[in-house]
Amino acid sequence: MRSLKLQQIDIGSRVTLVVNGNTYIWDVVSPGKTSLDEGKVSLDAPLIQLVFGFKEGQKIRSIIGKKKFVVEIKKVTESPR
Repeated sequence: MRSLKLQQIDIGSRVTLVVNGNTYIWDVVSPGKTSLDEGKVSLDAPLIQLVFGFKEGQKIRSIIGKKKFVVEIKKVTESPR
């Protein structure tokens, strides 16, 4: 598996995010291919839209709806196929 360390989060990325202190590992997939049981989250999910285009090591602070989020991008790699 090659590292996408210098690339941005995009469809086909596997991302490790720390969201408000909780760690999640998700594969970013096309809309309509979401499967939370398989760890696949669609590009159109609000949290993925927030981090889309950002790189490993970056931290984002935002409000979605009425909830505050602090998201740290810990790791970005290519999703296994």
